[in-house]
Amino acid sequence: MECPYVALRQFFIKPHGRKGKILTAPGNDWVNVLADLHNPVGHSFAAALADVIGNKPGIQFFAYNNNAPGIRGVKNNSNSKGILILHTNPGTDSASWFVHTVPGFSKPKTAWAFPESEYAKEHLLICFTLAKSAVDVLANGLLHVFPFVYYNDISELKVNSMSALKKLFGEGSNTFPPFSTTQEIATKLAVWSATDKQLKSSCKIPGQNILIIRSPILIGDHLSTSERDSTNWLVTENGDVFCQVDLPYAKFQKYKSAMVVCIKNVNDFAHFSKIASQVATCT
Repeated sequence: MECPYVALRQFFIKPHGRKGKILTAPGNDWVNVLADLHNPVGHSFAAALADVIGNKPGIQFFAYNNNAPGIRGVKNNSNSKGILILHTNPGTDSASWFVHTVPGFSKPKTAWAFPESEYAKEHLLICFTLAKSAVDVLANGLLHVFPFVYYNDISELKVNSMSALKKLFGEGSNTFPPFSTTQEIATKLAVWSATDKQLKSSCKIPGQNILIIRSPILIGDHLSTSERDSTNWLVTENGDVFCQVDLPYAKFQKYKSAMVVCIKNVNDFAHFSKIASQVATCT
């Protein structure tokens, strides 16, 4: 199943509860999800991920998570978590990409289950519906953060037709020189993250300020604090860009690769820009 109803869907999980809020594009506000997250029916993410639970014809996918379900002792510098699903039936040209923040999720080919230990935290799950032609572009981006791919049933024929995907699965070199791909950001950024208390709002470079969003924030009618939130995200001062980041705003980020997923969407930007309205003073 593709991301339900729309091409972009965001699901925010409230702490110490089993329900969440959902934001769909375009034009909608945060809406409470009535079904418990542990229930495999009644909420869109279990429905969308139904394709990875059973053996569905016309479905191939791979999953990556630095803290993969049922796997221990694997050392990996990546913090990226996600699932990419290819719809392979004749006449279809779509893929679904889930980006999330949940350790130990999800378990392929098993019944729907959300890790009990993660209900105490806040999480963000983002779902995109994409053209198949975008899959190799995504794989090329993932190559730079070295994700731990813990499940893959993409056919050899499909893998061989996409060079970056082939490298991602270890068939060929996926080693890049440090910072081989760079891009300067000439704008002010408002950042939501559990910081290391060393990095603060910075206005040292004119026009390229980094402003820490003050905790707590309000997501719909829910008050969220950075201490119990597993998410890291930012919005630009001008424009309509929202980005999810898989590492916190901390000094050690200088030495680790991070995955940044940016969404150019007026509806998303408006909601997250409103959430980010209160920022810490620059130093």
